[in-house]
Amino acid sequence: MPLNLRVLLDRPRVLIDRAGFSELEFSFAFATAAIVMIITTRFAKRFVARWGNAGTLLRGMVMLLVGAGLLSIGQVFGTPSFWTFLAPVWVMAIVVLTALGWLRYRSPPQT
Repeated sequence: MPLNLRVLLDRPRVLIDRAGFSELEFSFAFATAAIVMIITTRFAKRFVARWGNAGTLLRGMVMLLVGAGLLSIGQVFGTPSFWTFLAPVWVMAIVVLTALGWLRYRSPPQT
């Protein structure tokens, strides 16, 4: 199995095995990412209208770096827990939904 696919498939095991979550607790914890996505969809159109194309892209890229940084800091300096693993997932969920909102609500190119 390629390394990147194996890493993705092992992620639940980090919280289940190392952080001591049961499978049900992991499911509820990961469901919080869906809640963040639902909340973000309520605001995506406003974000794009307020920030425009370039501003939405810039903020999305910055948030992507913030999420990666949070995940890195949590993995290096923290122990596997709800906060060190799922807070970065929430940030990434916001990025994904903002990007999808931009694709849907972006202003047409100026000619």
